[in-house]
Amino acid sequence: METLRFFRPIRLSPSNSRIFKAFHQKPPTSTLNASFCAPYMIRCKEEELEELILSIQSLSSELSSLIDKIRNIEFKIDGIRETLLRYQHNIENKTRLNDLQEETQNLRTEYKKLENDLKGVSQKPEAYNKESNIKDEFCNQLKQKLQEWELDDSQTVVFNESKFDFVLGGKDRLSCGKGARGVTCTAILMTLVEFCINHDIPFTRTLVIDSPITAHFPDEKLPAEETTQYKFFKYINDKVTDYQLIVIDNKHPKPEDRTHLSNINYIEFSSDGREGFYPKRFNNTANNE
Repeated sequence: METLRFFRPIRLSPSNSRIFKAFHQKPPTSTLNASFCAPYMIRCKEEELEELILSIQSLSSELSSLIDKIRNIEFKIDGIRETLLRYQHNIENKTRLNDLQEETQNLRTEYKKLENDLKGVSQKPEAYNKESNIKDEFCNQLKQKLQEWELDDSQTVVFNESKFDFVLGGKDRLSCGKGARGVTCTAILMTLVEFCINHDIPFTRTLVIDSPITAHFPDEKLPAEETTQYKFFKYINDKVTDYQLIVIDNKHPKPEDRTHLSNINYIEFSSDGREGFYPKRFNNTANNE
């Protein structure tokens, strides 16, 4: 018969403690009967199985509890994750908003600059505003001068602000003939110099007129002393005293009339050519050199 030996201790209840002691004693040298040990081994295995079942149940309960805790933690983690994602999204939006605000400000500044540049380029220059302070006194002096010169259409003299010119006898001055325009232009310039002198306005006291009466032809039926040409030279001789008037014209007073116009210095053409404003002696000296 085979001899059995037990080396692992077996937990036994108090009811079988005697058997426990018996089996934990030093086994006898004699062999045990296998039929005696089989029921005991079965019982021990059953108790051990029960304890294992209880342990498994306990561990299962703890596992279920841990699973529930893990699920709760995962749920909280999911909530925290969603919150973090929401915070991240808000931060990104805020950062983007700041970038957009800065970009908008830069675009507004650039737009303002371009708008100012566009105004400077496309802005049309203001139309020249013709303003004058032509007084009635000036118009009356001009009218008096033209009437003394026996010029037609001198009944009224008005200054037209829009056309910036005078209206003579209800007609625009520029609509008159070439001869009348030359005489009226000379009258205006002479009146301007005289007006400035009378009112102590700083202005030139030398007036040079080119061909004032060259294109003006008097009525042949009128006596010579009643023509505009004679009246013009007489006015120069009698009333031009405060300034120097130089007239360059092909027409001049007749030799018999010059005795009455002694205040005018005449410079004539000669057979040797035109002397101009230079004395003849100076010209001869220059030629000899």
